Amino acid sequence: KDNINIYLHEYSVDDINNAIGDLLEKEFIAPTFLYEGYLSPTALGWQKYNVEISQKLGLNGGAILTEEIPVILDDRFNQLNISPEMAENLKIRWLELLNCSEAKAYLAATVLAASIVEGLLTEKLFQNVDLAMSSSKVPCKNVNGNQEKKKISDWMLHDCINVCADINLIPKSILKHTHELRDTRNFVHPQKQLKESIVIDESLFRISKEVADTIIDWIVTCENS
Repeated sequence: KDNINIYLHEYSVDDINNAIGDLLEKEFIAPTFLYEGYLSPTALGWQKYNVEISQKLGLNGGAILTEEIPVILDDRFNQLNISPEMAENLKIRWLELLNCSEAKAYLAATVLAASIVEGLLTEKLFQNVDLAMSSSKVPCKNVNGNQEKKKISDWMLHDCINVCADINLIPKSILKHTHELRDTRNFVHPQKQLKESIVIDESLFRISKEVADTIIDWIVTCENS
């Protein structure tokens, strides 16, 4: 347990062992399979460190733990008027997006950008059910020869985007680009990517990230205006 790679000083051996035991119990750290007797942060531990610890300590990533990890430099996700659980989920996805882009994993980063947009738009639609259902863009289904509006939970992302633009939850000026992001996300399916011969490179990722940034900024501005 004493081999964990965290810089500690001015603490007794008992204090350190108790802290390590607490981290193990919460599954923030775990034994590594590569080196016997060593412990390392788990995925849950890195998330905790990224989202809370490094920011509380005012670190730029990696100042205590040796791995260099980007941190969120703004507080936008806490200004979206969404549930704390969803805000935390989107924060973690944004951090993973940054990590993927740094590693030049542009396909993964682009899929994450689309997932953040999907999660945020769906959350805002459920917060504005009456307004959303009043839109002419709401998808319908045939029930005994009659057209009935589908519940939001049954909408496709295509529908969510159209309704959000119609009720001004996203700017209409980026409606086309948001649909392009949705379509790019579908390259997570290898058959589609091979069929269309599309390479997700840095340029395409940056466009996707800009769309996600624009939507987040728009909603933050609307919430605080």
